Amino acid sequence: MDNMKWLRGLAEKYRMQDFVLDGLDDAAAQQNRQWMDVLHRAGRVIDETYPNSVYGLFVKGSRIKGYHSRESDIDVIIVSPTHLDGDHGKIWEVLKSFCKSEKVDVNMDGMAGIWDDTIEIEDLIYQVDQHPRVFNSLFGYQAYGNHNLLLARLAALEVAQAYNGRYEWNVVRKNYNQDYLGAPDNDIPKIAKRMGIDPREVGKILTQGVYSERFKRFTLPAVDVLRERLWSEYRALDERELQQYEMFDVFKRVHAELRGDESVEEE
Repeated sequence: MDNMKWLRGLAEKYRMQDFVLDGLDDAAAQQNRQWMDVLHRAGRVIDETYPNSVYGLFVKGSRIKGYHSRESDIDVIIVSPTHLDGDHGKIWEVLKSFCKSEKVDVNMDGMAGIWDDTIEIEDLIYQVDQHPRVFNSLFGYQAYGNHNLLLARLAALEVAQAYNGRYEWNVVRKNYNQDYLGAPDNDIPKIAKRMGIDPREVGKILTQGVYSERFKRFTLPAVDVLRERLWSEYRALDERELQQYEMFDVFKRVHAELRGDESVEEE
């Protein structure tokens, strides 16, 4: 492999794509796409086995930043409500068993903050108010998600919107950029090690300018813009179908508390 040519290709992808599933070679890329498909189907199996237990499955790390190998771990984030903390083992076993049955030879890193921020459905307003990082468990590379995730996102954005531009959205964006788009101080040494070259050579191509352009283009949009996109998704759904998801009542309650309106129709 021509290392410099590969690095220039990665830099170009960083300018054009938010998530890069290609790896160090074609075999790694094919394996990664197979894995993401399996993870999506695993989410559906978990949802059927334990309804309302998992809202979404996200992936972080090298496997969405374009420099994984076939041997790389996969960093999975499971989005679930706090009241199911005691059931994490059951959920994890369903996920592992399904992936094993699909004969996907990838090690899931269970120590990579797999339950970084469970959703405080009884006190979501306080959680979003005090812990902006919860947005990192609501937005990112989504391998699987159901309507609970949409409702949780909308509820969280209602809280951020209530600050009228004073919410720490810059903190949310910074965390999102680091976890899902890349962090030069973390990525460059890892890429250099996997390629067997000097990190300074990597840095000459994956420059700060490349990362800055990437962050500017692909970071989370402004709260009102993101909120409007999700409201469009919400309006397209049958509300009667949404009522079977536990986050529907949470979203309705948050909306009413912040707006003094029992209706969840967008103004």
